[in-house]
Amino acid sequence: MLKTALAAGFAAAVVIASSPSYAITVTNNGNNYDPGVATTNPTAISTSGTVLYNLSGSVSGQWRSPFESTPHPSLLYTSVQGGSSGLWTFGGFMDSLSLIWGSPDNYNTIEFFSDLAGTLSLGSVSNGSIIPPGPNAIQNALVTITAIGFFQSVRISSGQNAFEFSNLTASCDNCAPGETPIPGALPLFAGGLGVIGLLTRRYRRKQAA
Repeated sequence: MLKTALAAGFAAAVVIASSPSYAITVTNNGNNYDPGVATTNPTAISTSGTVLYNLSGSVSGQWRSPFESTPHPSLLYTSVQGGSSGLWTFGGFMDSLSLIWGSPDNYNTIEFFSDLAGTLSLGSVSNGSIIPPGPNAIQNALVTITAIGFFQSVRISSGQNAFEFSNLTASCDNCAPGETPIPGALPLFAGGLGVIGLLTRRYRRKQAA
């Protein structure tokens, strides 16, 4: 009976901890954005398929520069090709992601994770109705994504050619200086472990009686 109770308690703890729900907010800060200076293009810690870094210019049917029609068309960017993805980490917990999203398409997706390995998902966003899809609508959009919960990594993927982006940065806007945020699922997981401890103590008392 104890084994059954412990198994049920542990399963409940895992389900609670791995199923957070967040109302992700996506803000379009402006279309056809031109940063005017060198851009930030970090390297993914792992990739599946083809991820191209430090591209400049466009190749028809393959990748299109987010800066093609801006005053600085030679600025560098990253392209995640069709059927491919990459995982990016940020060296700690963050709650806001910003990027220049090139010619946004419905098959472009960003998924957020509370761990570094990209296994505990917090949710995802795709272009959808955020902004008109490319390639004939807009060149790029300066996008900020918030209300995600605290994340440590993101997976950027594309179903077709391609997901082009630049200036990928993350910040913790709701963290006090020096503060290490606690992921929202952690207290729930701790609560599940508490249930297991309570069941164990009750069982031992019954055995002793």
